Amino acid sequence: MLQPQLPAEAPGLLLVRLGGALLALGGAVSWLAAPDRSATLLWYVQLLVGVGVVIGLSAIPRSGRRGVLPGRIQAWKEPSIVSGAVLALGYVLAIALPLLTDWRADKAPWLSPFYSAIPSLVPHAPAWIGAGVNPNQTGGILATFAAFSIGFLLHHLEDGPAPPSRLRIGAAAPAAVLVAIATAGVVFSGSRAAGAALLVAAFFAMVLRNRYLLWAVLGFLGAGLAVAAVRPSAFDAAVGFLLREETVETKLLARADIWLSAVQGIADHAFTGIGLATLNDVLPVRYPYETVGLSYTVSQAHNILLDTALTLGVPAALGFALLSAGLLVGVTSDLGRERRRYRGIAVGAGAAFVGCLIFGLTDALSLSTPSSLLLWVWAGLMMVSRE
Repeated sequence: MLQPQLPAEAPGLLLVRLGGALLALGGAVSWLAAPDRSATLLWYVQLLVGVGVVIGLSAIPRSGRRGVLPGRIQAWKEPSIVSGAVLALGYVLAIALPLLTDWRADKAPWLSPFYSAIPSLVPHAPAWIGAGVNPNQTGGILATFAAFSIGFLLHHLEDGPAPPSRLRIGAAAPAAVLVAIATAGVVFSGSRAAGAALLVAAFFAMVLRNRYLLWAVLGFLGAGLAVAAVRPSAFDAAVGFLLREETVETKLLARADIWLSAVQGIADHAFTGIGLATLNDVLPVRYPYETVGLSYTVSQAHNILLDTALTLGVPAALGFALLSAGLLVGVTSDLGRERRRYRGIAVGAGAAFVGCLIFGLTDALSLSTPSSLLLWVWAGLMMVSRE
């Protein structure tokens, strides 16, 4: 007797829907438990809308099943429109963010003369920008657009039996230029987390282009470990260059200090969390940092999973992890079956999403910041490109 088989896409979609439901439920419970619901309502709305859009897009069937989608929606989903909108947004941010960033000489001292030469629009910016965008945030955002463009180029311009389409040729130059501009912005920001995010995301896109490159990546990592073991001084010099004025011990202690306080908060608020956008009001008072005195305001736990568990509760953090896993499973498993015209968008969005996750492992990415909107943009594109 033949057993019914689930579609190959089912595991990824199941994780997306289950994770999204847990994350949305955790957000709703956290908001209901908040002492001042109106103060943080905007961030909860952003979260619920983002999750809702991703789950809603996951329910749209593939475009191969003609007649399911209305003509206008199908036209809106044309790859030329989707990719053009993403690249245009990347150019807008690559131009606007440097003008709205609070550049500090300590980020990259050798670039100080250039920082001072950049005109600033911060005095004319909206009040929610405050004293300016943090350079790390600027680097993290631009890293995701550089990653999208790299994935788009690698997979949309691949060789194949079909002749090059107008889209494949027309989008190549804008995407390549955006790679250069956004990568320069990452370097200019001095953010090590953004640089690591871009590097890992680019490797992710290249491995999906050619699975054998995974061995090259592993070889590269092995060579680095060998150098660290044989010549520790060379490794220390490389780390010192990246950390600049800080020692690796100081940097690790600062992160561990924040993470330890976050874990203490999670233990006391495992189900509801402390609420979005409240970390800086709660942690220094109830769970003060112990080993080092931080000279800057901490508004995120500097780890996306810890931050989500702290602000929304452990169930919500589990939901975020399942949602992320489902999105990445979908990208990797669908790659061989995707229609050629959507492949570049799928891998580009997947690489950008990976960049967000890597950046969020050690730096300031929280669901209660405007930059977290990009998480939902890339997640939505990964769902859209299934069609």
